[in-house]
Amino acid sequence: ELHYDVKTFNTIYLDSGTTDTLFPTVLSKPFKRAFRKIAGMKSYKDEDLTEEEISGFPSIILQLSGAANVSKKELLLAKNNFSRAQLTRSNDILIEITPTQYLTPTGEGTYEMGFDLTMDDEEGGLLGTNFMSNFDILFDMDASRIGFADSHCNYEKYISILHAAEQ
Repeated sequence: ELHYDVKTFNTIYLDSGTTDTLFPTVLSKPFKRAFRKIAGMKSYKDEDLTEEEISGFPSIILQLSGAANVSKKELLLAKNNFSRAQLTRSNDILIEITPTQYLTPTGEGTYEMGFDLTMDDEEGGLLGTNFMSNFDILFDMDASRIGFADSHCNYEKYISILHAAEQ
């Protein structure tokens, strides 16, 4: 468990124009140490990973501070089975980044990490497309908040429906 208070480093950006997710360098050593331990790796590496190496990779859970003015009806825990007791505040949300989201295929049977621990600490972090891919994201400019909802993008299903309609 790593604790990262965004106020310490500035902010977190959402950027659909960036493929990967970037975290501040201050998290590099503790993250790599924890990841190695959980994944059963002798040493941390972020590229040329084999299917055997990634088989035990964990999901990465981000706890995001919720807005104070959220109604119970609006509150959403992203597709997970986490207990409310795990949340710092009742409006916080937990978002799961699965290995299929943060691993990028690089060749036949090899992968690389889709997140970096190299962002300047003063800049904070950046949640890229690999983070955003399983969510519909609402930017509520009037209330100065962002909402997350599960996205059910099954493009193969939609393509098969279109093909059936054409015939």
